[in-house]
Order: sequence, then structure tokens, then C-alpha cells
Amino acid sequence: MIEFVVEDGTYKSDATSYVSVAEFLQYWENRGKFYSDQPVATIQAKLNIATQYIDNLHVYEGQKSTTTQALQFPRAEVIDRNGFDESGVVPTAVKWATCEAAAYEVDGNTLEEATELIESKSMGPVSVRFGSRGQLPPKIGKAEKYLGDFVAQMRVGR
Repeated sequence: MIEFVVEDGTYKSDATSYVSVAEFLQYWENRGKFYSDQPVATIQAKLNIATQYIDNLHVYEGQKSTTTQALQFPRAEVIDRNGFDESGVVPTAVKWATCEAAAYEVDGNTLEEATELIESKSMGPVSVRFGSRGQLPPKIGKAEKYLGDFVAQMRVGR
């Protein structure tokens, strides 16, 4: 049986996903795409993979809220581009990114391949990440866009 525990903002030490199956299905239904024909276990597994992908892909603003929480979110000291405090919650944008990444997997692709398309270049203290070979797959590009508010930026001249 798949271990599937959704982070609900209580800093779970055993969480494996940012999104429930119901949230995933609703996200896509709202966009006119239906995954309800997929087995629940398949969606759970893909949500787990997508969550791990998101957690491992970037360094995020702020810090984990507790030392025992399993996932990168909720975080402390996180402000989005609109000035809203996203501390202590799993931001909606992170949930949406998870849905996009999980659908990429459900559709028969692998996030491992998508990760290989993301390049990182560093020159001194500056590091830039971008999609190589032109562009990331659309769902992954959209997931990256959703995560943009939360990715730690290099700060110069504090």
C-alpha cells in the first residue's frame, strides 16, 4: 500500500504530498481536464513524486517551520510578490505546482527527464537556473512559474 499523507499545515513529520487526490482532481477539472479515470493509487504515487520533485528542486525563501516536519512547506518568514505572508501554510501556488508536476507524471512522462532539462549556471556568487534546449515542458514550466515567489533569490549588498 502506498504511504500517502497530505501536509495540512500542521507540520507533519510523515507528510508525503502537498495535495490530496481530491484537490488534484478539482484543479484539473477546473481547467477542463479529467483524471478521474486514473486509479487513486496512481494519482497518490504521482503526487508523492511531484512533492519530492518540488522539495528537491530549489532552495526556498525562509526556513522550515519545525525541525521535524517532513516537507519544505509550511515555512517561516515567507512573503510572496504581493506582500502576503505565506508563513505557516502550504501556499496555493505550491499546491498548484504540485498538481502540474503530478499531471506531467500521470500523462506518462517522468520528472527525472524534466529535471535534466533544467540547467544551473554559476559565475562567482550569481547562479541562474533555466530550461535548456529552448524550453521546459509546458506543465513543468508552469509549475516553475508558480514556485517563483518562493525560490530564494541571491541578495547582494545587504
